[in-house]
Amino acid sequence: NSSRLFENRVTDAQAVALAHALRVESDAPVRDLDLSYNRIGDAGAAALAEACGANAHVESLNLRGNEIGPAGCAKIADVLARAPRCAIVGTSEHLEASETNARAPAGTRLRFLDLAHNPLDNDGGAALAGALRANATLTHLDLERTDLGLRALSALCGAVNESNDTLEFLSLENPREFSVADEHAWPAARALGANASLKTLKCGKWGLKHEGLETIVAYGLCENKTLETLDLRCNRVDELGGAHVARALRENKTLRRLNLEENKLGDAGAAAVAAALGETTSLLRLDLRCNGIGGPGLIALADGVRAMLENDAPPSELRLWGNDFGAPGSAAAVAWRDVLARAEALGAAIK
Repeated sequence: NSSRLFENRVTDAQAVALAHALRVESDAPVRDLDLSYNRIGDAGAAALAEACGANAHVESLNLRGNEIGPAGCAKIADVLARAPRCAIVGTSEHLEASETNARAPAGTRLRFLDLAHNPLDNDGGAALAGALRANATLTHLDLERTDLGLRALSALCGAVNESNDTLEFLSLENPREFSVADEHAWPAARALGANASLKTLKCGKWGLKHEGLETIVAYGLCENKTLETLDLRCNRVDELGGAHVARALRENKTLRRLNLEENKLGDAGAAAVAAALGETTSLLRLDLRCNGIGGPGLIALADGVRAMLENDAPPSELRLWGNDFGAPGSAAAVAWRDVLARAEALGAAIK
């Protein structure tokens, strides 16, 4: 992944050769395989997947930005589905089960898988959803911009909802298609409402409007007990969505990072969010960049952050770039100068 190799990217044949070496030397202590931004296709992906199944040391496979399609993705999914349910041991029950299955095929120990920016399509996404129902090792799965359609989105959210209890990070950003009626919000909401392991969910560029956000909040976030990061950047949430964000901040007790960059909250939506800031005890990072917020909304947000300070629950990072503070010395600029001075006086470092 070096600029020196820009014209010498790894190809399928080279990936197959590397995979063969890892299978022959199955005890080689290779933990991380980063082959991102190369020219690996289905054949290379299939070989690397089998290598990860044969070499128990490999925990991380990064194939971001390659040329892997549905067929190669299906091969990766097959290996993931063969991962032993007791690969992560620690309790006496797990140890006993591991001894019982000692003669079973080893299967992969992959915990990190990045397939972002590959043309996986609906079939590839559906294959991974099937693997998630059986896999008990994977904690991080990135599928940003992989040409997923509604069928794949629903299948993946369904797997996380019904069968998987180990995945902690899931990115489904920038799918190829979504419903203009926000129907795809329902699978995500059901997943959040039922899942007890997910800590990060990224739904950027889903085309969500305030109706879809209401679904995710009411039936997902308000029931969830584990999620720490929700990324909803580049959606279509307008000023009416501010009330749903406020409800999430009031009722969810675990959310620490919320990204609403590039939405359309405006002053009214920002004021609704600000009114709830003083009632949240977990939020640390809030991103409201480029939301069409002007002076009134920015002043309301400053008041909300002041309430967080007085409640001894200060945020650590706020992102407000791309909104309109007005001319130097404006009321919004003064309000934020004062609230940051108050934070400094209290010993709270706000970035």
